[in-house]
Amino acid sequence: MLVPVIALYAGLIGTVAVAAKSFNPLHHSGGSSPYFNAPSQDGIATSTPPNCKVDQAAYILRHGSRYPEPGSFTGWQSLFAKFQNASYTAKGALAFIPSWVPPVDDVPHQPLFLSSTGAREAFSLGVDLRKRYALTRGGQNMTVWAASQQRCVDTANFFLRGYLSQGDYLTALNENRGSIITLADSVNFTFANSLTASAACPAYNGPASAGATFASNFRAMYQPKIAARLNRDLEGLTLDPTDIGVMQDLCGLKAEINGDTRFCDVFEDSEWLDYEYALDLNYYYGYDFGFVLH
Repeated sequence: MLVPVIALYAGLIGTVAVAAKSFNPLHHSGGSSPYFNAPSQDGIATSTPPNCKVDQAAYILRHGSRYPEPGSFTGWQSLFAKFQNASYTAKGALAFIPSWVPPVDDVPHQPLFLSSTGAREAFSLGVDLRKRYALTRGGQNMTVWAASQQRCVDTANFFLRGYLSQGDYLTALNENRGSIITLADSVNFTFANSLTASAACPAYNGPASAGATFASNFRAMYQPKIAARLNRDLEGLTLDPTDIGVMQDLCGLKAEINGDTRFCDVFEDSEWLDYEYALDLNYYYGYDFGFVLH
């Protein structure tokens, strides 16, 4: 019996900058952005070629869209406190910040974990792959492999719910069931770390601080300029360069958590390209080919 296998990991997959008729900040927001379809490469269609049929498919996926990491959420809270504890006026693209509230209403259960958008992405992918490939008949089982982080396991669960959602099997506990096998991604002897170089490669035994240093040095070149530009729209409140990074992070994460894109509109196109490049520096020199092995 042919059983498709889906693997879900915690590691970051680099987002693709998409050329479009209008600039979309969400296509330059790294791991903070919601999922979007990358363009086909070299004119190769994404559909199955005529007269061909797929009889096997393996998907390696990142977890679904999520709330911020706890450390990043602390930055949100600090920015919110700054906005709330000052008496000021804001205009232009910043006119909304006096009434802005972080989109987290259950702190113990939201930061780090899936958002409803992430759950929907996983469910929809399950539905899509069932329709696209039809590799299993109704009543047959499906196995998914997941890294052990909760957001990966939850993504696997929602994927299976979508993949197995047809028919009346929801109440048939012994039919059309899905199995999730979890693997630790913090060690180098399971394939669950294949997207986490810091765990997968034995020669990688140093800190990722090199990437953070490159990124911080680059941010120091452009964030003060952005802060100076935005401060012209504020009276009684001064944005610091470090506030800029938090505000740009909020663009993608707020867009996928509650659909609010007002932070995306605050920044100019070139400022988004700088933000994107800083993320590239961080991952390239901290976790990728730019890291010097010891």
